[in-house]
Amino acid sequence: GELQRFDLKQFLDFIVSCLVLLQVPFYLAQFIALQCLGFMSQIYRKAKRSQLNVESNFYNAISRMIMAEMGFRGLLGGVWTGRIQDLGGLNQWCVYRHMC
Repeated sequence: GELQRFDLKQFLDFIVSCLVLLQVPFYLAQFIALQCLGFMSQIYRKAKRSQLNVESNFYNAISRMIMAEMGFRGLLGGVWTGRIQDLGGLNQWCVYRHMC
């Protein structure tokens, strides 16, 4: 026969590896996020149920970026031509001139 010794570290490594392969940490974090955080859990549950429409979100993001650029150009005094990288930044005078 062969005499084997019990190795606690090897045993714990095996248990942890099994738990990770069974995705226990993922399901535990998901349970905590969806059930145990009160109001935040409601937000997470709603986000999990929502369907992701990449095409619609893409067009919405592009529209918001264009509107932000147009607003920035308007704050600079209506500089509608040229690259955005070539424009200077905002200063107090630009904002004051736009507000008054």
